[in-house]
Parts: sequence; structure tokens; C-alpha cells
Amino acid sequence: MPKVSLEKVHKQISKKRGVLNIMHENSRDAHRLRKAGARVDRLSRHNHTVNRARQPYMDRIEYIHEAVQEHTEALTTEQMTEFVAQYIDRDTEEIQQLQSERRKGRPPSKREEALKERVQTEDREFTTGLWMPDLSDQYALTGMKNWNGHWSGLSAIKFIRFTKDGEKLASTFPPKSMPPSPPTLLSLPPASSRPPPLKVRYIYPKRTYPCTSDPRHCGYSIWTLADLSISSTGDVELLAKLEDELKHEKSSDIPEFKEQQEVIQEIIKANEWQVKDVEGEQEVVLSKKFGNEKISVSFTVADIQNISEQEDFDEASLSDDMGYQNKDGQEEGELPEPSFPARVNVTIEKPTNGAVLIQAVVQDGVFAIEEVSHFAKADLAAAQTAEKDWTRQSLYAGPPFENLDEDLQSLWERYIEDRGINAELATMIPDYISVKEQKEYLRWLENVKNFVGA
Repeated sequence: MPKVSLEKVHKQISKKRGVLNIMHENSRDAHRLRKAGARVDRLSRHNHTVNRARQPYMDRIEYIHEAVQEHTEALTTEQMTEFVAQYIDRDTEEIQQLQSERRKGRPPSKREEALKERVQTEDREFTTGLWMPDLSDQYALTGMKNWNGHWSGLSAIKFIRFTKDGEKLASTFPPKSMPPSPPTLLSLPPASSRPPPLKVRYIYPKRTYPCTSDPRHCGYSIWTLADLSISSTGDVELLAKLEDELKHEKSSDIPEFKEQQEVIQEIIKANEWQVKDVEGEQEVVLSKKFGNEKISVSFTVADIQNISEQEDFDEASLSDDMGYQNKDGQEEGELPEPSFPARVNVTIEKPTNGAVLIQAVVQDGVFAIEEVSHFAKADLAAAQTAEKDWTRQSLYAGPPFENLDEDLQSLWERYIEDRGINAELATMIPDYISVKEQKEYLRWLENVKNFVGA
């Protein structure tokens, strides 16, 4: 998606302003700086999330890359099982050494606990399917031996999920549990970053009545007092400002806005979602079929109000923006702040078994499940009426998700990932909210402008 970098915006504004390198906080240049800075922050947050999620897989791939150098032919199922077992037990000697060095009665060190937890996690993954290259495929084996050490260099290698029973389950690169890479990041400036119009143009009502007290001199043959629109100076100024704001919004970032919509539509089409998006309504519903299940994902534009104050800058910060800033657009050592969270309700219905309602929050490309509830009647999960909503509130909703066993939490997360409720969707939803909010804001401006000018 074509974007103007923060450094380029600095140069453009400095060149235009020359020696007088100052600006008003509500000027268009200040708005451009806020927008470019917000994009740098958002990309940095996303990179931080992706790199953190990618690191365990990178460690695994580096181990496999070193271990397969001695192999010239594709591995059999038995050899792959032994290979994975050796991989999981690679730190056994260190664990035993740490245990022997620990005095009797002393608690284990953090290093020992971390290694044991990693072994348990990988062993559980091996039970259901460990994500790895398909070393039984000669091309995949050769690709791993010749791997260049970069994450992108794995895209041409076949990956599977290999189980303890020797079963090879189809998988993808990157694994579904990871957030999408930065190029798929969708971004649109939120409504809170809109600056007020730069000026007010004073206009006069287009409708005039060239009449005097004598009806015979009127431009119309018949008229009544009810036909006249009485407009005060305040009405005229309000109408002018509404028109100015509407014009400004329509002319701002039109190519980026259109491309934003195209990317969202590509994701929806690729995952076979049906969209219910009614003009003038806040709620959006995505739905699709998965076997005999009916899945719906609903969210609302109102959640854009959860955007933090991170994009609000005072004059001091704007002055700093015009000066030196490091390459990543952040102060050294500063941790990126999270993007705005959006609440999502996921409903999964089965013909004769009711429905499950999964309440979650999406943020930074992650679905954070808060509660999983089952209803014998599927219509209670949606609760379209006040009566059904009241009935649903009286039923047991299940324990808080964070109180569940960690293995159970992981399996629920994988359950929804298999149904397309994944990191790509979690990244798209906040951006869909931003796009829809922009459309609704333009529609609102048009409606109130027509009302005031009528």
C-alpha cells in the first residue's frame, strides 16, 4: 500500500516552510505529521508482535537446518519420529545439570523452569501435530539444507504438522497461529485524528425569493410564507463549515482509502465470508459455512472510541518531530503501545446441538478469548431481542477463559483458527471498523448538511 514515510513528510514540510519551521497544531502539515507518525508507531507495534510470535519457530527451523545437513535422502516416518524426539529432548543434558547443581530443598531456577515448560509445550504440540518442514519430501529436505537463514526463504518449502502416531497433517507457511507479516498490515487514520477545517467560507443560501410586499412583483405566481426558509447567520456559518469539512474528507487520502477497501475485500473473498454491512448501522456481521456449522463474527463501529491518546501531539512533540528522530520513529528503548481493541462475538451453530458463543477482543493481530458459552438454543447466542438477551443473562455463561487449563485454552484457540478465526481476521477487523466509520462519518456529514441547508 503506497504510504508517505515520516522522513519524507519532514523533508516536504521543511522545504515548503523554509527557515520558518513552525506550525499551528491544527494545520494540515501538523495533521500530516500526526498521520505519518501514527503509521510508524503502528508498523513498529506490528513488527514487535510478529517478531515475538515468530522467534520460537525460527529457533526450531535453525535447529532443523543444522541437523539435516548430514542427510542426503528424504526421511522415513520412523526417522522423522526419532528426529522430532531428539529435537524435543535437545536440552535434557542442561536440565539434568541444573538439577544436579541445585541444592536439596531449593526451588528450581528460572532457567530450569523455562526449559521444562518448553519441553512440555513441544511434547503437547507433537501429540496433536508439530509444525515442521516435510522432511519425507526430497524437495523440502533440499530446501532446508540450502535455506538462506531468512524467514521469507521458507515460503517455497512444504510444511506439515507431524504427530507422534506418524500422521502427516497438511499445514501452511507461515503457521496459522502467527500474525500476518507487515506487508499485509491494513491502516487507515482513525476519526479521532481528523483536524478541524482550516477556514470557514461564508456563503449565502442558494434559494432566493425576489419578492416585495406586493405579490404582483414576485418571481413566482403563487407563494406562501411557509415556502420561505428563515436562516440566521449561525445557520449560514454552520452550513459553510459542514461543506468545508465534507470537501476536506472527500479529498483526503482517496487513493489510499480505495486501496484499503480493495485489500479488505480480497481477504473477505479469500476466506469466503459473507458480509452484512447495512448503511447507517453500527454492527457488521461476517458469516460462512464450515461443514455442517454456521459461523458468524460480529463487531461494531462504536469500538473505534477505544483508540488511545497516542496520536494526540502537543506543540512540543510536533517541534521534536521536525528535528532528529531515529530510524524506527521511536525513542530508543521505548516499547510500542498497543492499538485500539475491538470486541468480537463469534457464534458457531450446529443443526441439533445449539450454539457456542465465544466473546473475544482483537488487538495487534491477536484474538484474546474472554469467555466461551454454550446454549442449547442457537437463537439465544445471537440474542436479537431484549427478551432473549434477558434469558441469556440468566444462564450460566461458563468460567472466565483465563481460569481454564492452559492446554484447554490452546485447544480452543486452535479450534477457532481452524475455522478461519485467525490472526489475519484479527488484523482486518479493526481496519474494517476504521473504513466503515469513515463511510458513516461522510454519510452523516452529507445528511446534516442537507438538513441545515434545506
